[in-house]
Amino acid sequence: MFRTIRWTASGKQLPLTPVKPGEEQKDWANYGNTPGASRFVALDQITRDNVKDLQVAWTYRTGDIPVSPNGGGAEDQQNSVADWQ
Repeated sequence: MFRTIRWTASGKQLPLTPVKPGEEQKDWANYGNTPGASRFVALDQITRDNVKDLQVAWTYRTGDIPVSPNGGGAEDQQNSVADWQ
């Protein structure tokens, strides 16, 4: 089993909480899944074997950034400060 240690900007370690069988998280309630943005969830519906079969379920265009005819052009991305690694 791997053990990941995250560091904060202050240099302090953030402990990770082990996932106990039967207590797996079923929802992605925060940006990056956890308040610390770990991006981990203990679900097993998507695996290495079936990830290639995923399809886009929905998209939403805000209208803020125009889409160019060739698909290129501007894009808008944001990441929270908690995402720094």
